[in-house]
Amino acid sequence: MLPDFLTRKTRPKPPAASTRERMHCVAGRELPLRIVESARAKRLTLRIGAGALYDQALILARRPAPGLSAPGPSAPDVVLAVGAALALLASIAGGWFLAGRALKPVEQMRRDAAEIALDDPRSISLADRVRDPGTGDEISNLAQTFNDLLERLEDAFETERRFIADASHELRTPLTAIRGNVDVLLRQAERTAGASGDQLDALADIQREAARMSRLVEDLLTLARTSANTDGTTDEVIEIAPPVEMAVRTARAMAPDRTIELDVTGSPVAIADADQIEQVLLILLDNAVRHSQAPELVQVSVAPIQTGTRITVADEGEGIAPEHLPHLFDRFYRVDTSRSRQAGGSGLGLSIAQAIVERFDGEIAVASEPGVGTTFTIVLPDVSPHESARRQLPRDTSQ
Repeated sequence: MLPDFLTRKTRPKPPAASTRERMHCVAGRELPLRIVESARAKRLTLRIGAGALYDQALILARRPAPGLSAPGPSAPDVVLAVGAALALLASIAGGWFLAGRALKPVEQMRRDAAEIALDDPRSISLADRVRDPGTGDEISNLAQTFNDLLERLEDAFETERRFIADASHELRTPLTAIRGNVDVLLRQAERTAGASGDQLDALADIQREAARMSRLVEDLLTLARTSANTDGTTDEVIEIAPPVEMAVRTARAMAPDRTIELDVTGSPVAIADADQIEQVLLILLDNAVRHSQAPELVQVSVAPIQTGTRITVADEGEGIAPEHLPHLFDRFYRVDTSRSRQAGGSGLGLSIAQAIVERFDGEIAVASEPGVGTTFTIVLPDVSPHESARRQLPRDTSQ
């Protein structure tokens, strides 16, 4: 039996390294380059100096020499590479989580601000506030500053609304007295044989301007009350056709030389106030009559649509230039200042119409083409079954 040291398997020795030298050109100089190749790496030694003292630049290349097999990665190398990849992924995930957690109050503030003031003017509510995270840091200070700004804006708008309402209310009494006295003086002057034409003209001018001021004051008061929802009206499910028909009848009496057609389809209903719907139609009809000439036609239509009720008022008048359309519902805005003043317009009619329609969650839009005509479209939302049952139509008890 052979001894153990003869039968024990021995590890094969790695092949010996091969060494060769050749000249290499570096910066215009021929320097000796020594190349040592082994199974693990290629080592290149470049002699920089000459003599006993010289420097060497050592370059290791992991690619083995031709004909030599490279060993596979060791277990520690694999563990190290996997650990590094996991650590990188953990760092990315942790950074993402911490960044999202840190910016979450900012995103919440952004959503609150978007709810306070959306693109739709009906959604503006300065009484709301953004949520303060209460952390005491810069983000919390930003929320508090933003809320202070909203509070000051709310106070400013409320002060403006109260001023308009109070001033309009206080001006009604003296204007009524002026109009009454001017009417009396004008009648007396007309019956007096010695009254001059200048006196009659002056009294007629005062009467006309007092009437215009009275309309302006009434419009301001109506606008202030409508904006604050303090006009004393009651919203209920009503049929839209009757107030529209009443407005058309009134407009025909005011302009007997004009042709105003009415087309009603079905029996559309909406949650609104009949008097205010009639007021909106009178504003639009007055605008159509003043900005068109006989025999041009004015058409009014009422029809149910999928989303609610649509009311249109169309004329064949002069039309409106495109640059004026975005500002048409602004307060005191006039397309033609001189003509609007001569016609008695205050520049508040369309603003009042928009405020009333939006009070009922409706929409009002205008489309116009110069020389062709103008069309105003009102869309009132559909009545849900729940609202219809809660706000029943008033029954006719006359029968």
